[in-house]
Amino acid sequence: SSSVQILCIEACAPSVCKSSVAMVCECQWGLTTMIFGFIIVCAAGVFSFFPVVLDLFKYDWYIMLCWAWFILGASLLSFGCIYECLGCQPQGRW
Repeated sequence: SSSVQILCIEACAPSVCKSSVAMVCECQWGLTTMIFGFIIVCAAGVFSFFPVVLDLFKYDWYIMLCWAWFILGASLLSFGCIYECLGCQPQGRW
């Protein structure tokens, strides 16, 4: 007979996690959002370089998109920092 192990993310599917063989949650939400937020902020900065320094793409919609991406990245970065600092990450192997 073979034993079945259930891989479960408790935060996403708590009703499935009723088995005693379920693995601990290894999601790194805080760290992941910090990394993605930083990447998005850097990308928004690169795209903002064109209208600010080179006077290219000086369209209102382009500049608004740059701001929108920057705000999204800054929000993700802030959320990740707060999530990590408050210790919201469930205890697991990491």
